[in-house]
Amino acid sequence: MTPSRVVATALAVVLAALAAGCAPSTEAEAPTPSATSEPSATASPSSAPSPSPSEPTPQPSASATPPASGLEALPLGISCDELMTPDALYEFNPNIGSDPAPRHSELVETIVASGGIACGWLNQTSGARISAGVIRLTPDSLAAVRSTAPDRAEPSPVIPDGFFRVSGGSGHTEITGEDYWIVIDSPVLTDPGEASSFAEPMRAALS
Repeated sequence: MTPSRVVATALAVVLAALAAGCAPSTEAEAPTPSATSEPSATASPSSAPSPSPSEPTPQPSASATPPASGLEALPLGISCDELMTPDALYEFNPNIGSDPAPRHSELVETIVASGGIACGWLNQTSGARISAGVIRLTPDSLAAVRSTAPDRAEPSPVIPDGFFRVSGGSGHTEITGEDYWIVIDSPVLTDPGEASSFAEPMRAALS
C-alpha cells in the first residue's frame, strides 16, 4: 500500500470515530420528568395552619350573673347618701366623693333592673371610681345569689358573709347579709380588708 493510501485510510478512520462521538443520541437527550416538577408539599393549601377545635373561644358562664327575672326584691327604702354618708366617705378617704357620671358593671345593672339601686363614688385626685349595687331580696332569691357567688369570686375570711376577687386590676366584692346583697367594684379596693372597711357603713345602714 502506498503512503498516500495509508494516510487516506487513517484519516477516514479518524473521521468516522469523530462522527460517531459527536452524533446526537436521541436516547441520551430524550427529556425525562424532573423530580422538581412535582408540586411542592409546602405549596399545598392543606399545609396552612387552621384553628384547633380543642381551643374554643372562652364564653362567659351563664350562671355568673343571676337573671333579673329570677330575683324577687324587697323594698329597700334607702338612698345612696344614706348607704354611704358624706362623713363615712370622708373617714374612709377625704379625696372620695360622689361620682357625677358613674359606670357600673353588668352585675350592678342586674341589681338595678331587679329593683335595687346603684351608687357611684369618685376619687377626686386619681379619678378612680367605686361602683356599688344594693338590693334587698326574699330568702329564696338571696339563696340563689349565694349559690352563684362562687362563680364570680371566692369566699373571703376577711369579709363577713363576703366573696372577693381581683381581676384586671379591679377588686370585686359581694356581701350577702340577712336580707340584702351588696356588690362593689373598684380599682381602689383591691384588698379584702379595705373592701370590708368601705362596706361597713353600708352594712350598718341596711341592718
